Amino acid sequence: MLPIDIESRHAYSLLSRRRFLQGLGATGAGLSLGAFGRDLSAYASAPIPAGDGVLVVLLLGGGNDGLNTVVPVSNSGYYAARKGLAIPANSALGIGQGFGLHPKLPYLKTLYDQGHVALINGVGYPDPSLSHFDSMATWMRGSAPGVPFSGWLGRWLDAVPNPGPLYAVNLGVSVPLHLTGLTRAGSSIAPWGMDLGSHPEPPQQLLYSALRSLSDAPSGLGVWGDTIAKVERDAIDIGRDVAPVFATALPKSDMARDMTLAARLINTDLGVRVVCVSQDGYDTHRDQMSEHDTLMTELNEGISALYAGLEPRFANRTTVLVISEFGRTPDGNDSGGTDHGTSNTTMVIGPGVAGGLYGQLPSFTDLDDNDRFKSTVDFRSIYATVLDKVLQADPQQILGGNYGTLPLFSGAALDGVPVPPALPAVPGRLLPVTPTRKLDTREGLGAPQARFAAGVEQTVLVVGVGGVPAQDVTAVVVNVTVTDPTVASFLTVWPTGETKPNASSLNFVTGQTVPNLVMSKVGANGRISMAVNDGAANVIADVVGYFSSVGGSSLVPMTPVRVRDTRNGEGKVGAGKWIDVPMSGTFGLPMSGVSAVVLNVTVNEPTETGFVTVWPTGEPLPQASSLNFTPGLTVPNLVVAKVGANGAVSFFNKNGSSHIIVDLLGWYDAAGTGPMAHATSPQRLLDTRNAKLKVGPNSTYELKVTEVADVPADAKAVVLNMTAVDPSETGFITVYPKGQILPVASNLNFTPGRTVPNQVIATVGDGGIISIYNKAGSVHLIADLVGWYR
Repeated sequence: MLPIDIESRHAYSLLSRRRFLQGLGATGAGLSLGAFGRDLSAYASAPIPAGDGVLVVLLLGGGNDGLNTVVPVSNSGYYAARKGLAIPANSALGIGQGFGLHPKLPYLKTLYDQGHVALINGVGYPDPSLSHFDSMATWMRGSAPGVPFSGWLGRWLDAVPNPGPLYAVNLGVSVPLHLTGLTRAGSSIAPWGMDLGSHPEPPQQLLYSALRSLSDAPSGLGVWGDTIAKVERDAIDIGRDVAPVFATALPKSDMARDMTLAARLINTDLGVRVVCVSQDGYDTHRDQMSEHDTLMTELNEGISALYAGLEPRFANRTTVLVISEFGRTPDGNDSGGTDHGTSNTTMVIGPGVAGGLYGQLPSFTDLDDNDRFKSTVDFRSIYATVLDKVLQADPQQILGGNYGTLPLFSGAALDGVPVPPALPAVPGRLLPVTPTRKLDTREGLGAPQARFAAGVEQTVLVVGVGGVPAQDVTAVVVNVTVTDPTVASFLTVWPTGETKPNASSLNFVTGQTVPNLVMSKVGANGRISMAVNDGAANVIADVVGYFSSVGGSSLVPMTPVRVRDTRNGEGKVGAGKWIDVPMSGTFGLPMSGVSAVVLNVTVNEPTETGFVTVWPTGEPLPQASSLNFTPGLTVPNLVVAKVGANGAVSFFNKNGSSHIIVDLLGWYDAAGTGPMAHATSPQRLLDTRNAKLKVGPNSTYELKVTEVADVPADAKAVVLNMTAVDPSETGFITVYPKGQILPVASNLNFTPGRTVPNQVIATVGDGGIISIYNKAGSVHLIADLVGWYR
């Protein structure tokens, strides 16, 4: 057979893989193999080297309005030109230097505050086109004049020695131009999954084996016949490789779904270095304000979903490049929108980024002949920087010219940036926050999969979000709820980057909804890890406070005292109702200086499934829960509650009617002169199941808690996760300092056969011992240490 010339090879690489594979029965997935006859069997998917960076390219299709994304809040020309389309200065999320982010980008603002977002103003190219197709082609080619028609990432792929089939991936139904080179092209995976290769049933596996065998020998049908056989084989192999990525449910929003998929593909460690994602809808000629609000909300969700889904080993190696084919006009049109522009703002996001503002906002008075902006930064200089620092490639070779680079990265390269180790158990003081939901797998919030699966570690970002700063955070206080578990099991929370401990944060049985307050040391990348031991379950997490090494309140522990019990003639709290409970100036607390209180809250005899929310009196009711319950059960939970301006705390009951019992265990002094918290990885101190001996009725178990594990002799209080297992009767547990009188209070309430967890902040008594009193029946006790106060 005669050799194939370069034009024919290039025509092959541009072939629509969607159409090609649909003709073969592999609907919804694409795979481009480069030159005719190329055998990829030697290039199976394999992990990328530890030093290689990963790039996610996010294309905002249609022409994003950069002016309303990165808002020039101090520029009078912007407000004069935009009039009703301008973002009000007091609504923008201020980032300094006269700019603010769109109000629907709070997560991006958090990343910017951490120094992880570079915003480049005035980005464009010479002689700009106002055509979507022409301008998009220019951005996708990313080349100097004279370079053969191809994409910038495709040419990078051409130069990679033996890339695997997943080295560069597009989430979509075809391979876009920027992933198409002269001899190679990336793969395309539909965001709803791949049928070919993914079904485990024996008949399907037999079919896959038969189709794969077609490529074992020459087909006798020439180049095209051999190519078809090899495409079938590689599509089957890719389908098998990526099947786990689609095994669990995905977020409902397209943007969050695609970015979650991007994170999962990277986490597979199958050699993914580039993932391309697109979000359409930015051609806002009409009704821009409402449409752009929605797009910005989805963009914010998508970026959050990516970093929530990335495993720590990849989070510090992944950079996001956000591009669009052009911006919008300086002024609005008569339809409440903007038209095609010539200059835009580009974003580069990642832990290796030297965050800040770059480039120069074009002048509102010195416009071009079409009354459009004159760009100040050539987009190819950004490509050159990313190629150099993230993909470790030669920019001049790939772009066909020298466009220079920008100082967008903090180090020489992203490669080799280590995952930060977990923070040591340094002391900290509490800063309470109004409860903020950070995780809800039922809604696809903050989780890369819809339910936690047995043994699969999930990480949750807890710093730099929800009122928690990005620095100086030693531990977080999180209310965690498990709901709809498929089997009896337990969930463990621990610092990301450390080995999963032999401890439990909350235990549950099939179908049970169980809450528990968790104090956790912060781990790598500002995250905490969670995993269920068996089965699957939905998990909800609300951040209620954090401990800081700088400032904050210190704990004043107390012997427990009951401060409210609606069973004492007050009556149940009805659906949608709440009670306010004064704290400051009562029960030994001072009139001022109380920043938060430590409460054990118990719901008794609820008539319907629901939850109670505890929050500062006078503030808006947050979207969070402090304890969840089902009809007829008695459910306790420890609550660290920020005190309202009037010194009170409110308790809201969502559904039905319930009795609410409140025990005060301590308070936090805003002056910060008392004991400081030392968070630690969970350590088991007690498990009576090991001795096969339950604690009997009206009995007290004494547990020494100082000078064990790493608790010092002078510790004033310990933080324990207490669990009551297999109680024989309805009863409760009270934890109090040894040497003091048994108080009228409870820490855990239980019914026969049910496993009940609750966190306890226990004042240390005589000899470094705490007393654990069991009211009725017999019960096993488990105690896991998570911190102490000194």
